[in-house]
Amino acid sequence: MNVSNTFLENRRWLWAVVYARLGDRSATEDVLQEVSLAAIRQSNPCEIGQIKAWLYQVAVRQVMLFRRSEARHRHKLQYYSQSMPQPESELSLERICRGEQLDAVRNALNQVRPSDRQVLLLKYSENLNCQAIAQLLGVRETTIQSRLLRARRRLRQILTDQEDFEEYSE
Repeated sequence: MNVSNTFLENRRWLWAVVYARLGDRSATEDVLQEVSLAAIRQSNPCEIGQIKAWLYQVAVRQVMLFRRSEARHRHKLQYYSQSMPQPESELSLERICRGEQLDAVRNALNQVRPSDRQVLLLKYSENLNCQAIAQLLGVRETTIQSRLLRARRRLRQILTDQEDFEEYSE
């Protein structure tokens, strides 16, 4: 009688031994495959009693090797998960919303008169006050104030119209 036949005859109790140590059916099947490969590779058949003891030892050894392999795998995952930047789900949602808002504002800016767009960009992108913008453009400060007021109203109206359109299109 060879070792592989003995393995097949004793597979049931070997399965119970391995499952008791691992508690996972899939892992148990993986370990039993390794035990069966060891049984097939066994070149010197022993007596029946010794073969059972040998199979038991191989099964226990394979369980230990499996646990070590799983521990190394978990350790690697933990190491890489700590070393890689974690995505921030809340910030990702905020970024998406912010990106959509920026797109809406860009589209709205393209619909505003070029002179009003220029004043808005100087005010909010370059953080210039009305007096500085007036000096840059060579106009009076009151002209810049009225342009800003008109540009803000127009931009607000365009953005409001876009929101209304998006609500009805969904």
